[in-house]
Amino acid sequence: MRWMATVLTLLVLLLLTFPLTTLAQPKKLLYIASYHSDKEEWSAGIKAGITSVLGGRKDILLKIHNMDTRLEKSEENKMSAALLAKKEIETWQPDIVITSDDNAAKYLLKPYYQNADIPFVFCGLNWDASVYGLPYRNTTGMVEVQLIKEIVDHLVPFAQGKRIGTLRGNTLSNRKEQQHFENQLGVSMHTRYANNLSEWKTHFLELQQEVDMLVLGSIRALDTQDVPLDEISEYVFENTTVPTAAYDEFMQSIALVTLSTIPEEQGQWAAEQALNILNGVAPSDIPIVQNKKAKRILNMKLARKLGIRFPLDILESSHLVSGAKQKVLFINSYHKGYKWSDDIEKGLLKALGIKNGTSQTLESSENTIDLKMFRMNTKLHNREDQIKQAALEAKRLIDTWQPAIVVACDDNAAKFLIQPYLLESSIPIVFCGINYDASVYNLPTENMTGILEIEHIPETVIMLREYAEGDRVGYIGADDMSNRKSLIFHKVLLGIEYADGNLVSTLEEWKKEFNRLQTSVDMLIILNPVGIQGWSSEQVEEFIIKHSKIPSGAVGDSEVRYSLLGNVKIAEEQGWWAGKTALKILNGTAPSNIPITTNKNARLFINMPIANSLGIKFPVSLLEQATIIKSGSSDH
Repeated sequence: MRWMATVLTLLVLLLLTFPLTTLAQPKKLLYIASYHSDKEEWSAGIKAGITSVLGGRKDILLKIHNMDTRLEKSEENKMSAALLAKKEIETWQPDIVITSDDNAAKYLLKPYYQNADIPFVFCGLNWDASVYGLPYRNTTGMVEVQLIKEIVDHLVPFAQGKRIGTLRGNTLSNRKEQQHFENQLGVSMHTRYANNLSEWKTHFLELQQEVDMLVLGSIRALDTQDVPLDEISEYVFENTTVPTAAYDEFMQSIALVTLSTIPEEQGQWAAEQALNILNGVAPSDIPIVQNKKAKRILNMKLARKLGIRFPLDILESSHLVSGAKQKVLFINSYHKGYKWSDDIEKGLLKALGIKNGTSQTLESSENTIDLKMFRMNTKLHNREDQIKQAALEAKRLIDTWQPAIVVACDDNAAKFLIQPYLLESSIPIVFCGINYDASVYNLPTENMTGILEIEHIPETVIMLREYAEGDRVGYIGADDMSNRKSLIFHKVLLGIEYADGNLVSTLEEWKKEFNRLQTSVDMLIILNPVGIQGWSSEQVEEFIIKHSKIPSGAVGDSEVRYSLLGNVKIAEEQGWWAGKTALKILNGTAPSNIPITTNKNARLFINMPIANSLGIKFPVSLLEQATIIKSGSSDH
């Protein structure tokens, strides 16, 4: 005890000798937006790029100051905003400052911090930083350039002549940018500057008669805060007669083609360079760069009005918007929590550009899709009367909500909803997850297409034979329609001859059959068990480890936790294809012109607890190809 007291005394003395102020403090980074990082899309995107790099870092303290000068026309107001930003710097004393856009450079950085001790990283400066004397010894940055040549190249094939017009707000940045546009193109443009929305509308109408193609600057340079964007979009749609283009993503509902710079690129680069400078790199040693990324968006509503048909390669590599939201109804045969259909939903959401999957009605990031989901829940409620009732509820939702397209997942939706009620419907339908053959449900008709679900069992059986003592293959799974249908096609299409097997309804039956099959066959295919009464994943995993005597193979990634290995189908592929196909149909492709396809991709899983229980050693070459399951279902 005496020595412990001595140690504690020494620790106290050390703490007194080295005060807490000597501990590393987080570096302070101040982001000064020329505009407003919460009200204005461009600055918000730069802010998002900065936080994506710095988010979660405990060694950086980030603070944001908004000059909010987007709509300010007077020099006096811009200079006053710069003085407030200067006061923020003097009060907070950051270690480094990031600025975005021209006003912060012109009114703050140039007059007050040229070659100062505090380092700056600028971004979003239009075209040329040298007009502000940049770079200084304490600065580096990213210049924002619009890909004007590429923008015009997208309009030329659809224009009746060579006259190029531009319409933009009357701001410093816009006038500066316009000179660079003309320098890049080597021609003079018919240019109009607007001070307000009323002027903008007048100029827009006039330019339809004066030019053959029109480039639109951001309407955020106008005071449009109280005017819904939908109202402006409708005005543009009614009055557009020549192909138009824009370079701000939010303008996608106003222009035929949008080739937008990506503000996150500016913010990410600025934050990364700020970290480099804080780690000792001199700002003057970091070259000024230009943005390189762009996102192409095509407005199909305007395209249809102008009679424009884009080449297929352009369509496939672009984001397509309709200019109006369209309703997509997703009918899931099963329930939330069933991994297979959950992953199909994930693929669908990704294909539709929907990031938030938490609500029942969802909106895509392109603001063009309203997605509603309906889950029939027929794995857990699998009596025929229950399935028919769920199908009737789905039909009522279709009748009342009137979607523009229906995406239906798995066999029960096909058999109990599509076949009896929708074969003669005019609503386009995309199906996915139907096992092997849709013709058993009289699909497809003229208004339908889809992707069939094929299992990669032959490949799995070939791998199992390496560790089996014979060639007899068995099966076990839940007694449901999907498994019964799959067994037929395993023989007819895949050539699998099962020596023994059974479909069961309860966990006790499953355990009994599993034990029996350990001696009646040499390898076992584990079919989908969802719907088996009393099923407990943890209990089954423990049971399999204890009682497995022969190698077993999975059909899907939901079953790999119960199997030695599996070269399995991927659910997300079904949802991704269905989502992308739905978008094609919404943009004018007839379902009958899209051939039915099958899934192509597979993923190899190896379950190490089961391998260890069987004493199986896999070659390193196989392990390197596989996703390894170490324990349970979550530790992959």
